[in-house]
Amino acid sequence: NNVYGRVSSRSLAAELGVEDVKMNYSVGDVVLARVVGCERRRNRHLSPNNDNGEEYYYQLRLSLKTVLEEKKAEDEDEAVPPSSAVAEKGDVKDSSVVPFAAGSLLMPKRMKVLQLVKCLHRDDGVFLPGYAVVSIKSKFLTGSSGSAVECKLPYEQLLDSYGDDLSNPPMELDQIAQTKLRVGKRIDVEGLILTVPVGVDMLPIVSLRPSLIDTMKKNMPSPSSDDFSIICPSPKSNLFMGEYVRGYVTRIDKRFGAFVRFFDGLTGLIPKLKKGLDENLYDTILCRVTALDITSSPPKILLKKVSESEVVKKRKKNEGKNKGGADGGRGGGNGSQIQVGHIVGDVKVADINFARAKVYILDNHDADSSKIRARIHVTMADVLDKTKLSKKEKQFKEEHKIGKRHPFYSWKVGD
Repeated sequence: NNVYGRVSSRSLAAELGVEDVKMNYSVGDVVLARVVGCERRRNRHLSPNNDNGEEYYYQLRLSLKTVLEEKKAEDEDEAVPPSSAVAEKGDVKDSSVVPFAAGSLLMPKRMKVLQLVKCLHRDDGVFLPGYAVVSIKSKFLTGSSGSAVECKLPYEQLLDSYGDDLSNPPMELDQIAQTKLRVGKRIDVEGLILTVPVGVDMLPIVSLRPSLIDTMKKNMPSPSSDDFSIICPSPKSNLFMGEYVRGYVTRIDKRFGAFVRFFDGLTGLIPKLKKGLDENLYDTILCRVTALDITSSPPKILLKKVSESEVVKKRKKNEGKNKGGADGGRGGGNGSQIQVGHIVGDVKVADINFARAKVYILDNHDADSSKIRARIHVTMADVLDKTKLSKKEKQFKEEHKIGKRHPFYSWKVGD
C-alpha cells in the first residue's frame, strides 16, 4: 500500500541503547514496532513520463520500544525537584536546572550519546571534523521545548589540548572519540553549552573542555569586576582593552594567524606577528585583548597569548599597590581616596592618542595630587569647544587621524 516505516539509529540509541544497528539487527528480522508518527513525502524516484506511479507516499516513524513506562527518573542523579521547590543550601542555589544559553554548565550524566559521526576528508581538500549527537532532557534546561534537546559535541571539544599528536588533517580525532564516547551511554563528566544558534536550523554545540568549565565556575554567580579576572566572552560581553579571555584555537591561517573562538561564535585573532602561527590547533589558551573595534557587530578583536603565571604576577603587583596606598605608603595614600563614582574635578592632559588620553588629577585639597595619573578612553570623552588649535596643532591632529568629530580633537597636552 506504499506505506513504509523507519526506525532511526538515534531513537535506537536513545531508547534501547543500541550502539551498532548492524550487530543487533539484519534484513529479514521480524520485529514488533510502535508507530510514533506518519509523514507524507514526495516520490523523488518517480519517472516524469510515468503517469501510473504515485506522486506521494507515506512513511511511518517507528519505535522499537513498545512498552511505555510511567515517567520516572532513570537514575537517582536525574531526579530534579520542581522549579518552585528548588532548595537553597546557604547562598548557593541548586544548579541542576540551567538556562538553555551559551555559558550554562551541565552536570555529569546530563548528556546521552545518540550517534557518532566520523571525520571526513573530502577530495577537494576540505576537512570536516567528526562529532557526536547528544541528547539533553528538557527538564534540565529552562527555555527549551519538547521532551529533549539534541546537541552537537564536536570531537575537538573533548580535551583542552591535543598537543602535537594530531596530523594534518587530524583524523586521529575519531580514535580519541571512540575512547571517550559510547552510543547509548551517558557522559559522566561536566559539560558546557558553547553555542545556541538563533534563527538558524543548526544544532546547539556543547563542550567538555575542563578549562572553559573551570573558568565559568569561577565567574559564578556573576563575573568578577577585577581587571585581572579571566572570562569566556560572548557577542553580548562588554569587552575592554587589556581584558583576559579564555578560548580555543579554531583555525590557523598562514595569511593571518590563529583564530580563537569563544561563546556564540565570537572570534578573535592572534596575528602571525604575535606568533599566532605557533599555536596548536584546537588548544585551549589564555589571551589578553590588545585591540578592539566595537563599531562592528560582533566586535573585531586582536589578541595576544599570555600565561597563567603572568596574570598571577600582575594581580599580586596590583594588590601590593592597593595595599601600599591604603597603609599610607608610597604615593601618600592618594589612590585610596579615589573611589568609583567620585568626581575628581579638573585634570591636566599629559598625553593623547586616538584611543585614550593620559591625564594628571588636579586636586586643590592635596599638594601631591598631581602625582595621580588616570586615563580617559575615547568613548568617555567629550569635545571641548572653547579650545582653539593653532595650524601646527591641527596638522598634528590630522596626521594622527584625530579628526574634527573625534572627542580629543580640541584637546592638547598641557590643557
